[in-house]
Formats: sequence, structure tokens, C-alpha cells
Amino acid sequence: ASESYWRYIDESDPESAGVLHNLVDRLNGRQVKFENVILMFAEHIVITPTIVDINLAPGNQGTAYLFRDGKMYKIKWSTRATEYEQKTGRAQPIRFINPDGTPAALKPGHTWVIIYDLQSRLEDLKNGVFRARFVAPEGAKQN
Repeated sequence: ASESYWRYIDESDPESAGVLHNLVDRLNGRQVKFENVILMFAEHIVITPTIVDINLAPGNQGTAYLFRDGKMYKIKWSTRATEYEQKTGRAQPIRFINPDGTPAALKPGHTWVIIYDLQSRLEDLKNGVFRARFVAPEGAKQN
């Protein structure tokens, strides 16, 4: 009915893992929701077991999925320089594009971006039901 994705979380406690509850904005008491959810896949480089660098350096591009209006769209994320950036030398934020290079159409509103390692995967369970499985990069702390 709200045409958005409502955010639920657990407490990151091994004893209650998977027990979800509403994520509530502490300023207004309302549940956090997003009109767009983007799942990006990018290289994770382990510096130490608790420090991981995500490679979003200029000139890169990778796979992403946009969820909006109850549908999933395969898109790309890009930090490759546009014509504007090449002319002015001014960097722009990361862009989300369709496979043909045109800008991906985000629904007006809030967007939640999740960045998964390249070893992670998105599983299509059945009609419109997906499960994202995060696989921590080798050498990263698991708990």
C-alpha cells in the first residue's frame, strides 16, 4: 500500500539472530522505508580482519539490481568519467545505469544502497521473491 520497502533488522546478537523487528527512525518514531533498494556488487579488499576496503574507485563499473514498485531490474553502477567530468575535471557521484548506458529510473523518494562482495549472490526463489546472500571476503572477520 505504501509502494515502498519497509526496513526490518535484528539485534546482531547470535542468540536472537533472524528475529526481526521494525527499524524505527528515532527522530519521528516511524518505520524506515525506501522507495528504491539497490543491491550492488563490488570488490572487497581485506586490509585487516576488521577493515575492508570496497573498490569504488574512479573508472570502475559493476553489476547492480534495482528494486522498485515491486519489481527487480538488472542495472549497473558506474564511476567511469562522463563527458561532463572529462571536460570540467569535476567528479560526480556514483551513477546507476541501465545495461544500454542510459540512466536507471529511480522512483522519487528514498534509496537504500547495499554493497555486497563479488562472491555474494542474489537468488531468484520464485515469482518476485529474492534472497541476497552475503559472502564475506576471505580474511575478513566472520562474527
